[in-house]
Amino acid sequence: MKKRIENIKAIFTPQNSILISAFINTAYAIFNFFVGWINDSPWFLSVGGYYLLLCLIRFFILKKVEKASKKAPDQRIQYELKIYRAVGVIMFLVNIAMSVMAVQMIWQNSGSVHSEIMTIAIATFTFYYLTTAIINLQKYRKTEQPIHSAAKMLNFACALMSIFTLQSSMISVFGNDEVFRKQMNIATGCAVFILVFGLAIYMIRRANKLLKINKDDNNG
Repeated sequence: MKKRIENIKAIFTPQNSILISAFINTAYAIFNFFVGWINDSPWFLSVGGYYLLLCLIRFFILKKVEKASKKAPDQRIQYELKIYRAVGVIMFLVNIAMSVMAVQMIWQNSGSVHSEIMTIAIATFTFYYLTTAIINLQKYRKTEQPIHSAAKMLNFACALMSIFTLQSSMISVFGNDEVFRKQMNIATGCAVFILVFGLAIYMIRRANKLLKINKDDNNG
């Protein structure tokens, strides 16, 4: 039994966790591209591009994890903090682009799906990702490996975006009040994008602070 537990832990290493998340994100990106094509929805095509981009960031993180492992301990933390900060900057920039698309979607009232099966699929992904993201975010928030912490922050941003997409879809499928739908999209959209912007700014400021502390310690 103990050996079996050790084997399971060996599978779910931080690196493998990032890789699994990347493949799940790729599958969900393809799904959103499909939904966008079926419903002729620029919003879902944009969401598909968003998740695909975040998937590429994960592969970037994986590559940097391997490079960081070859560095000396005193250099590794500096290197990982710079990657952590870079991920925060990328998240901030990507969130600006998605905010513009969201405003257009809300204004045109076009980000919807009309299939219960598709909505259930979105809901399944959302609740799975939100649960795992919250657990992992708390677990790795103060880790001594900033790269892995960055990956978990990325997961949380994905989950938040999925909540916004799910809400729009559910109101479209199970309700017919366009005014209510627009009001809810504005409220939820603002909350989601403010949270992601806050997350990105937190990462950038935290990385800058720790980089300065480590630099002062090394100089001292």
